[in-house]
Amino acid sequence: MHFPNELTEVRAVSYGDQWTNMLQPFWALPVLAIAGLKMRDILAYTSVTFLGSGLVMVVAMLLISL
Repeated sequence: MHFPNELTEVRAVSYGDQWTNMLQPFWALPVLAIAGLKMRDILAYTSVTFLGSGLVMVVAMLLISL
């Protein structure tokens, strides 16, 4: 049976795709325009979220693969 292994791979790919969206979120574009900010104003906050969640995701994927 290859189903659980394939499911883990699909989950890892989808998490990876969502993880990169945290660095420069698409939803932030209209918010930045309304607030009159530039991307560099929020990049530090999104970078912290990006790195923190990346660490959690890597540990979770390693534990799931065991």
